Amino acid sequence: MTTCAFDGITLAGDRQCTYGNTPTRTQSKVCRIMAPDGRIFLVANAGLESDSRSFKEWMLGLHADRPSFSDLSAMVIDEQRRIWLYTEKTHGYEQVHARCWAIGTGCDYALGAMHAGADAKKAVKIAAKLDVNTGFGVTSVRF
Repeated sequence: MTTCAFDGITLAGDRQCTYGNTPTRTQSKVCRIMAPDGRIFLVANAGLESDSRSFKEWMLGLHADRPSFSDLSAMVIDEQRRIWLYTEKTHGYEQVHARCWAIGTGCDYALGAMHAGADAKKAVKIAAKLDVNTGFGVTSVRF
């Protein structure tokens, strides 16, 4: 999977994609998206690359109907910096009532790092030292 973290200001994610047991570099897992209604969101995806791509396209309004996902964990930050989660099992977003949050296989490491004072980028770097599915550097976005 991956590690993506939000510290209340910055959304950061690693650049590793793992196919079987082989880690490879992938495109950024975090991005800024403008929805069809003009609202801006920060989006992070963990899980299958194809599900992540479909989720981003759906948020952009490129799919009228909700795509089917098999392995997806997405974190969406709205303009009020509220954190929303989406998985293949949910039919809508679930709001997380926290200042910071993380998703992916290294999420516990990243959350611990942020609670100890690290920012999101540093938290993902720390998770990469401990989680074999996290690595290849960090990308970040802000509003």
